[in-house]
Amino acid sequence: MKSILLAAALIFLGTHANAVTTGNYIKGSTGLTLGGETEINGLSADLDDDFLTPLIFAYGFNLTDEFQGEFEFSYRSNDYEGAGNTDAEVLALAFNVVNSWVLQNNLFLTGGVGGTLGQYDLAPTIDGFALGLQVFIGMDYKIHERTTIGGEFRHFRTLTEADDADFDNTSLLFTAKYDL
Repeated sequence: MKSILLAAALIFLGTHANAVTTGNYIKGSTGLTLGGETEINGLSADLDDDFLTPLIFAYGFNLTDEFQGEFEFSYRSNDYEGAGNTDAEVLALAFNVVNSWVLQNNLFLTGGVGGTLGQYDLAPTIDGFALGLQVFIGMDYKIHERTTIGGEFRHFRTLTEADDADFDNTSLLFTAKYDL
């Protein structure tokens, strides 16, 4: 529910924003998983905090003067807490709507929401496709006319079940964006 409220607030506030980018861009992100869990047939299992997960690559473009759209590919791989070599892996495609607000000359508050379609491999016998939602908010700093770096806090979760299993995780990410 918190994710949906954050998304609604970002969309509402977006009508009063200034676009950071003036055209197409590519973006890469990676960072640290801060927490996550899966729920399989009513039993939940925590995920270990992992570095360099997720790995995210995106292509962005202007939807309007205020909003950008992003096609995104992401990969997440986390070990189950205390379960040795058992991994939870997710490959996902997403479409995000992104907005940025100018805080100072080259400093921006950025937020967005996206729908995902993912392939989930959560245990040796649990895999499947599921729809999901992600919300994110962060800060960007334009270091050059075409290059922006930043950090973001992102929450990702399934909305439908993949073979009777749910997945959610929260990450702190480093991002780099290049305007084409």
